[in-house]
Amino acid sequence: MKKKTAEKIYIFGTGGLSRVVCSIINSNNNYEIAGFIEQKSKKIKEKNCYSLDFFLKNFKNANIVIAIGENSIRKKIYKKFKNKTFSFPNIISKHAIISTETKMGHGNIIMSNTVVNTNSKIEDFCILNSSSLLEHDCSIKSFVNISPAAVICGGCKLDEGVFIGANST
Repeated sequence: MKKKTAEKIYIFGTGGLSRVVCSIINSNNNYEIAGFIEQKSKKIKEKNCYSLDFFLKNFKNANIVIAIGENSIRKKIYKKFKNKTFSFPNIISKHAIISTETKMGHGNIIMSNTVVNTNSKIEDFCILNSSSLLEHDCSIKSFVNISPAAVICGGCKLDEGVFIGANST
């Protein structure tokens, strides 16, 4: 039997969040990290790092994850890719627990030990950090960042761009 070849993915960003995203991708084994994208190119761990301008001019139909923690910057970066032929898959740790009744958009990053309970909705490009808890019937708009160990109680609504600090309840 022939082994399925993993799809390639490019990571925008080279900081701490991108290292966590690399770890999730490598652990899940469902994508092959093909390179990184930054405002300006540089060399990262034997992987290619492309400048944003070069990438936009020379790549099509690529999978991208935007690994930038600051919500407003993540949104600005997304707007540069918008209306192009790129895909933004959700990157979800295999150690997260996501209810089957959860509705989720694209480009989200969900880290280890995160729990998302029933009937919650997560739009696009959100970050749910390690050990965060999103209880039942929550609605999370796009570009939200929920820090480690934060608890969002049932029925809460978070508007676009909201930041929830570590250990918040």
